[in-house]
Amino acid sequence: MPLTSLKKCLDYLSANEAALGCFNIVNYETLSSVLKAAEHKNSPVCLTIHPPHFKYNDIGTFMPAVREAAESCRVPVVLHLDNVEDIEMVVSGIKGGFTSLMYIGKKDMGLEQKVKSTRLAADIAHYSGFMLESDVPYHPDRDVYIEKIIDFLHKTGVDIISPNIMDKNREEPDIDFGLLSAVKEKTGKYISLHGGSGISDDSIKKAIKKGLDKMHIYGKAANLALEEARAYLQGKNPDLIEAINGIGFSFGAVAEKNIDIYGSAGTSDDILDNKTAVDRIDPERIAEVITKIVQKNLKNH
Repeated sequence: MPLTSLKKCLDYLSANEAALGCFNIVNYETLSSVLKAAEHKNSPVCLTIHPPHFKYNDIGTFMPAVREAAESCRVPVVLHLDNVEDIEMVVSGIKGGFTSLMYIGKKDMGLEQKVKSTRLAADIAHYSGFMLESDVPYHPDRDVYIEKIIDFLHKTGVDIISPNIMDKNREEPDIDFGLLSAVKEKTGKYISLHGGSGISDDSIKKAIKKGLDKMHIYGKAANLALEEARAYLQGKNPDLIEAINGIGFSFGAVAEKNIDIYGSAGTSDDILDNKTAVDRIDPERIAEVITKIVQKNLKNH
C-alpha cells in the first residue's frame, strides 16, 4: 500500500476527536513491531526517526527497508523525520523517502533567522506536496507566547505547530489545557506534542478533545524496553536474538496501548481512499523544487 498523506490522516482524526500516534523507530525490530501493532488495531500510524539516531543505522540503507515495510502494511503509514536542524536535511529527507518533516533550526539561531529558514523549509515541503511542523521558543507570559506563535505561523506558512504546552506549575508532567485551547482557537492549526511520555492517559484523552492532533512517543517505549531487557538478561541462559526481539516487542506494546488512548483504532478503512497516496519524490523533482524556490526568493528581493 502506498504511503499515506499526513494531512488526510490528521483531517479525519481531528474531525473525530482522535489523534495520530507517532512512534520512534530505531532498528528493524522496532519498525516491525510498531507496524504490527498498528495493523492489529487497524489504525493509521506515523513512524518517526530522530536524526541523532542516524549514527546507529546507515540511513541510506535503513530508509529503503523502512519504506518497503511501510508500503507492505495494511494500514495508513506516514514516515516522519523529526527535529531537522538545517535545510540540507530537509531536502535529503524528502529525497530519502520521508513524507512528513519537523523543522526546528539550529539551537543558537535567533528568532528572526529561524523565521526565514523555516519559511524556506515550508516552501520546500509545500512544493513537494508535504506539510511542515515547527515550534516556537516558550515565553512565560501566555498572551505574549500566543502572539509569538500566531506571528510565526503567519510569517512561515507552517502547517503544524508544536507549542510548549506543558504545565509549569505542576510537579508531575501534565498539560496546560488553557494554553492548548487558546492556541487551537486562535490559530486553527494542527497541534503536535513531543516529550509527553510521562503524561497520564486521562490527560492525553482530555488534550485530544481540546485540540491535540499528533502525539509523539519515545521515552515510554525506550524505558519499557530497557526495563524488560534488564530483567530478561538477568535470567538463566539469555539469548541475544531473543533480547533484541524483546526490545521491538516493547515498542509494539507501547504503540498498541497508546493507539487505544489516542482514539485512532479502527479508523484505517475510513481514511484509506484513492486520494491518500503520496508519490515518491525523485531527485529530478527535488532539483526542480529548489530551482522554483530560488526563483521565488529572487523575485521577493
